[in-house]
Amino acid sequence: MAKPVQESLSATPKGDAFYEFLEKYVADGVKRELDQEEAVWRSVPAFVTALGLVGALLVYIAKQVLPVDGHPAALIAVGLAVAGAMSLVIAGWNLRMAIRRRKHGYLPDEEGVVRSFQERKNYYEEMGQHSNDAGSSALRDFRSDILEKSAAAASWNHKVNSEKQVHRMRSAHWMFISATCAVVSGALAFSFSTDQSTQPRDESHDREISAPTSTSAPAAATGQVGRTRSHEPPTDALTQSHEAGGL
Repeated sequence: MAKPVQESLSATPKGDAFYEFLEKYVADGVKRELDQEEAVWRSVPAFVTALGLVGALLVYIAKQVLPVDGHPAALIAVGLAVAGAMSLVIAGWNLRMAIRRRKHGYLPDEEGVVRSFQERKNYYEEMGQHSNDAGSSALRDFRSDILEKSAAAASWNHKVNSEKQVHRMRSAHWMFISATCAVVSGALAFSFSTDQSTQPRDESHDREISAPTSTSAPAAATGQVGRTRSHEPPTDALTQSHEAGGL
C-alpha cells in the first residue's frame, strides 16, 4: 500500500534531487494554470467585439429585407438571419459560462507563509530541539506542506480552466456559424435590395417614354387638321364673286 503524500515527502531528504524535481514540476504546473486563467480573460474583449459586429450586421440585414413581400432571396435571407441570431445568443451564453466566477486554488500569501513557518519552528523548539535543528525540521515539514498544497491547487485549477476552455471553444464555434449566416444573409439581402431598386426605376422610365408619345399624337393631329384647313379655298367667297360677275 502506498504511503500518504505528506508522509512520503516528509521522509524525503531535503537536498534530494527528486524532491527538487517535484518542487519545480509542481511550480511550473501552478504557473501554467494561472496563465491559462489569464488567457481566458484576455480573449474576452475580442469575443465581445466580434459578437457586437455580428449582431449589428444582423440588425442591418433585418432592416434591408423587411417586409419580405414573398421574394425568394428575402425569405432565405430572413431564415439565415434568424439562424444567425440564435447562434449568436448561444455564443454569448457560452462566453458568459467561460468567464463566470469559479473557485480557484491559490497558495497562501507571504505573510501567512512566514507566520506558519515560525509557529512550526516554535513547536519543535518546545519539543526540546535546538534552534537550528528546529528550523531544519520546520523547513522540511513546511516544504512538504507547500508542495502538497501547490499540487492540489494546480490540479483543481486545471479542472476549472478545462471547463473554461470548453465553453470558450463552443462560443467561438457558434460565433463562426452566426458570422457565416450573417454574411450569406447579407449577400442575399443585397441582391434583394438591388432587385427592388431596379424595378421602380424601369417602370418610371417606361412611363417617361410613353408619356411624350401619347401627348404628341393629339398635337400632331391638331397641326395636321390646322394645315389642311388653311389650304382649303374659301368656297363661299368665290361663289359670291362669280355670282356678282355674272350679274
